[in-house]
Amino acid sequence: MKIRLKPLHLFSRLPLPNSAIQPLKAALVFTAMSLLLAVFYYTRSQPQLPIFYSLPRQSQQLAMKENIFLFPVLSAAILVSHLLVLRFIRHYHQILLRLFSLMTAIIIFLLSFALGRIIFITW
Repeated sequence: MKIRLKPLHLFSRLPLPNSAIQPLKAALVFTAMSLLLAVFYYTRSQPQLPIFYSLPRQSQQLAMKENIFLFPVLSAAILVSHLLVLRFIRHYHQILLRLFSLMTAIIIFLLSFALGRIIFITW
């Protein structure tokens, strides 16, 4: 007896053009990678991390290591909220949908890059 698993079509309920779905898939991958990276680094990091390394005072730069999850949680919140917005504006022009989903992917990439930079600084 064979068991057939159906592929998971996460974006199949969004009636969007393919050009708007591709950046959203990339944003989902970046969100998942940043979550995995944060979990991996959390187990090996020091008790305080320079999350706010751009602040002038050194005492304000350090934060507890639990704050490393700020970036993946923020990425996931942005992705979910933008998916909800895209669901409501799906009847607009294709270029607007594509630009909105592309900006979502860029924002999430920048958050993942900031997480990678913090990890690189403290490694």
